[in-house]
Order: sequence, then structure tokens, then C-alpha cells
Amino acid sequence: MATIKTNYIHLSIIWFLFTSTAPFEFYAIIPHHPYKYLTIILGVLMFSFMVRDNYKIPIDVVVIILVVQAAYSLLTIFMHYLTIPFFSIEEGVIYAKLFIQLVVILLCYVYIQNNGLMKPMLTSYLYVMASMVLLATVAFALGILVDLKPVSSTVIPDHRPISNYIFSFSPGSASEFAGGSVIRVAGYFDEPGTFAFYITIALLLNKLTLRSKRLQWVYVLGGACTLSLAFFISLFLYFLIFSIVERKTHVTGLLIGSIFVLGVGVTQFRDESALGKIIYELTLHRIQVNDTDDGKLIEGDNRSLNLPYSIAAFMDAPIIGQGKGAHSSSRSEYAGKLCCNPMHPLATEGLLGTAIFFSLIIYGGLLALIRKPFDPVAVGVWIILIANLAQRPGFHAGSFGYFVFIFLLEATVWHKRVLYSQRQSTLSAVPQSTNTG
Repeated sequence: MATIKTNYIHLSIIWFLFTSTAPFEFYAIIPHHPYKYLTIILGVLMFSFMVRDNYKIPIDVVVIILVVQAAYSLLTIFMHYLTIPFFSIEEGVIYAKLFIQLVVILLCYVYIQNNGLMKPMLTSYLYVMASMVLLATVAFALGILVDLKPVSSTVIPDHRPISNYIFSFSPGSASEFAGGSVIRVAGYFDEPGTFAFYITIALLLNKLTLRSKRLQWVYVLGGACTLSLAFFISLFLYFLIFSIVERKTHVTGLLIGSIFVLGVGVTQFRDESALGKIIYELTLHRIQVNDTDDGKLIEGDNRSLNLPYSIAAFMDAPIIGQGKGAHSSSRSEYAGKLCCNPMHPLATEGLLGTAIFFSLIIYGGLLALIRKPFDPVAVGVWIILIANLAQRPGFHAGSFGYFVFIFLLEATVWHKRVLYSQRQSTLSAVPQSTNTG
């Protein structure tokens, strides 16, 4: 029992650290949240455990990558100081903060590995996300049924409004109709797209580890309440790829048929009620081909507008990029023009920085594809992840935002080991022919 209690203490410390900073928004939504002090206290607490119990630093790929990334973060400050005209103290602070963040992640990783908590942490992630999805679904349902109102609203540090519905946060205001409202639930993150991304990660981790049908459908049905276009695309890829991998061709047919029926239903429903019109506007209308001159490919496209600027920024500084401050600095010619498209990392970090900062993801993808035995499930998982990163390219959304990639890497290795053991067991069970000569 002592070991179980100790594990719960360690898990609680990690989760308190994760939820105190981005991508969670508790620190922004709760007045006077002591997130800075809490982060320092938790870090010191972990470090004291490490010293007391003489923790060993595992020399593995993750540790090496984290050390290289942290060192490069500091080096980048000096390289950008010499090459970027709009370089300022703020630009240097961005990379200094990234250095501190990577050191904290390294501390957490060593802490988790020395306590043998990687699998419990991964499993806890699946259940924490399931809980958030269920709560968000409650908020979504209450909005429609009784017009649930937020208990508070605020503006988060990047000047975007966010509302607190207790069960979930939501950006801005809900879409109201007579007697109710449609809340685009964001979990406890800043926006529905962020929530959808971490739900997708949970789906992929569940596929590699627990393979729980119950959890899968919690993520699928609850995640739909985000009304995130990226989530629906991820779901399509998820069911398409794994129905093919698992040779369930009837699932592929059912998927296509269901999409057609739902599409027709939502289209018809839009003319019958205000609720139907809102759902249509937030879903199917967003994938219509855009026929205006504003540069969008489809109505719901808020990614491709910055692509030409990101390409130009990359061509101006292809090796080390324009720096993270290029998107936010008023002194930069690319201010507000680089975010959220596949070229964003190359524009801000260049070829060198992108290779270093995304090395964990690159390594995981190569491991899934090349390391034996060939594992089509793992390959499918990383294809879906890369598809998500194409529209949400980032790796540094706080300690939690980085650790989900470590979880995927660990789950991939675990799944390959299980697959290898299963194949070896199958081979050993096959009767061997004997030569009686």
C-alpha cells in the first residue's frame, strides 16, 4: 500500500505542475492564480526527492534530445541577435523561457523514469482527458437544453476572450438561439482546436495501449462537441486508416455512409430551426469552397492565409529563421502573419531550428516506420499526428504539451514490443517438421 500511496503522490505532483501552466488556462481564468510560485515549489519538491533518493539520469534518446534543445535555445538568442534586425530583449526572453521550460521537462522526465511512472502517467492522461471530455459534453448539452451561462469571463494573455462554464472553458461568447445556446467547448484549454488536438492524442494513445472501446467512443462522441474541423478530419483519418489496417472494410463503408447521412441531415436541419442553422454554420458551412478573394481555400480556413508570408520569411532566413518573435513583434515585417500553418516552424526557426526542436517527433515517426517489427498501427498513429501538426505546428505548449509526444514515443515502443512478442509466440506455436532420415 505504501508504494501505491507514494505513486499517487508522485503522479499528483506531476499533474499539478502540468495544469498550472499552458496549455491549461486555469492560471488565466482563476484570479490571482499562484502558478509561478506553484511551479517553483513543485520543481523544488521534485528536485529534493531526486537528491534524497539519488536519482540517476537515464542516458537515452529523450534525454539527449532535451539537452540539445535546451542548449540550442540559448544559442539561438546569440544567433538571432547577430542576424535579426528587429531583435529585442523580448525576443531573447522568449528563448530564455523556452530553455527553462525544457529544463523543467527534463526534470519531470528523470523524475518519472526513476519512479517507474511512465505507464501510470500515460494511463492517467487517458482518464484525465476522458473526464474533461465528459464534463465538456455536459456543458455542451446544458447550453442547448437550458442555455447555460458562464460564471465568469476574462481575457487571456494573448488578448483573446475566454468564458468559464465550470464544466468547460470556451472562447468568446456562445451562439445563441431561442431557449438555448451552442457552446464551443474547449475543455480547460484556450480554444476548441487545442482541446480537439489533445483528445486526438488520447485516441491515438488508447489505440496503442489500452485499446479500450469505451474510452474510444467517449473521445469520439465527446470530442465532436468541440465542433473542430480539424477533429472531424482526424476522426475520418482515424477510422479510415485503422479499418484498413485491421481489415475491417465494412467499417470503411459504414464510415462513408454515416458521413453522407449526417451531412444530409445537418443540411436539411438548418432550415428547420435556429439550432440547426447554428450547427450547420459551425460545421458543414466551414468546409464549403470559398468563392471570395480573401485567400481562403474553404470557408472555415484560418490557416492558409499566412502560408505565403511564412514561405517568404523562410526564404529570407532559411537556416536559423526569423525567430519566435517575428510573429508577435510590431517591429517585424511579418507581425501577425506567420501563425498556424505548415511553414510556421521553418519561418521562425529555419531548417536547423526546426530539425532540432522537432527532433523528438521526427525520431518517433522514423521509429514507427523503420524499427522492426513493421507495425502498421504505429505508422497510422504517426501519420494522423503529422496531419494534425500540419495545421497546428508546435511542440512547446508547456510541459504538458511536450510530454504528449513523449507519451506517444513510449507507447509506440511498447506496442512494437507487444507485437514482436505476439509474433514470436505465433511462430513458436507452429509445429516444426522433423527429419527422420
